[in-house]
Amino acid sequence: MYYYGYTTQMLEAAVTLQSLFRMRTARVHFHRLMQGVAICRRCESDYLNDPLNLTRLGNYALYLHAIRHDYDRARPLYRRLMEYMAARGPDVAFILRCYAVFVYVTEEEDDDSVAMLFARADAIDKPKTKFQLAFLGFFRYSQIMFATNAQSNLNYAACAHWVYGQAAVAKAHYLRALDADPYNKRILRLFNTFLGRSNDLDGDDGAAHYMRYQATLVQSEDASRQQQWLDATATEQRHRAAVLLQTRFRARHQRKRVVRMKSILPVPHKALSTEELQLHQAFDTVAATNRNPSVLRVDQLADVYPLLGWSVQEAADDVAYATSHMEFQYPQSITWTRFRKWIQEEAAPPSHWE
Repeated sequence: MYYYGYTTQMLEAAVTLQSLFRMRTARVHFHRLMQGVAICRRCESDYLNDPLNLTRLGNYALYLHAIRHDYDRARPLYRRLMEYMAARGPDVAFILRCYAVFVYVTEEEDDDSVAMLFARADAIDKPKTKFQLAFLGFFRYSQIMFATNAQSNLNYAACAHWVYGQAAVAKAHYLRALDADPYNKRILRLFNTFLGRSNDLDGDDGAAHYMRYQATLVQSEDASRQQQWLDATATEQRHRAAVLLQTRFRARHQRKRVVRMKSILPVPHKALSTEELQLHQAFDTVAATNRNPSVLRVDQLADVYPLLGWSVQEAADDVAYATSHMEFQYPQSITWTRFRKWIQEEAAPPSHWE
């Protein structure tokens, strides 16, 4: 925008005007939609209260056609409307378009006759304002309320095709109608007619279009299911990771709590026997001469034995055995726990521990 010389104020003004215009258009469209729906909901009771009223007759015929899909009951009412219009003289765009859509979807007239009816309606109502309430309040309302109904989609496709010339919208709803009722030959014939008149680039074979449409639906459903599976897998992985993190955090927190409690409270120990107390005293006596008074060297084991009343020969034999067989992983730093285990399991004579 700045390249063409527009200022920031001009750009903001243009955006504001466009927003206001679109907002008003949407508001008017919604108002017309609700007005048409209100007419649709009360048209049956209005017609029964005043069956000679031409407007109420037209609304009720359209109700039977677009909402109830009761074509047998709508047919004589449409014919009566056409007779009234012919008797009065001038064409009525509302009647012409509704009747043209009806005879098209029921295949009661050929395409040329249908096109002539729409041309007569366009000649007197080119903006299609007279048909807006019928389209929004009946055909669009039926398609919204019965989205999977074949006849609702077929009527909506006929309106989009013949009245508004929206080929893409019409094609989508023809395919929806076929998907709702795939064995309906009339819908397939009308779809082929539409493809031939719209010069579709993919050809005028409605069955081929429908098969491609089904393949696309299946592919999209598979992709959706695969994406759901991937999302579920990712969610499960995130959940497991969160549980693992929480578990580790809580375990670490509990370990810290235990350490704090140990530093505050005395740790209970199993009471030592008389022999173990004597052994511990001898260990502490010899270890006190070291730089680290909590460990012994392997050669100091010979100094512990005499304090326990054991012979020097036993001490020499045990030290030699421990040295040759590498009984101690750290021979220069034997702790009290390792020393006691050594005495109880391997070194000490059994007679001392009976």
